[in-house]
Amino acid sequence: MFLDLTQQVLALLEQDLGVAVASGRQDLFESGALDSLSFVNLLVELETAFGIAIALDELDFEQFSTAEGIAAYIVSARAAGIARTG
Repeated sequence: MFLDLTQQVLALLEQDLGVAVASGRQDLFESGALDSLSFVNLLVELETAFGIAIALDELDFEQFSTAEGIAAYIVSARAAGIARTG
């Protein structure tokens, strides 16, 4: 399931944001794949696609630096029942 979720995140990056990522472990910020504006767009897309809420005041940028980290966050958010409302 985790690998499938990572693949979904990679697909979202490419299809919705136009960001091609070589692997789930590639650092999205250091590689220049994401900047501050595309990161905000990513957060919105993740909330919509996966039905989760991402609290900006609790955001850990390191966790969101790779597709694998994002997938892990989604798993944690779902387990904690952090659903998007509205």
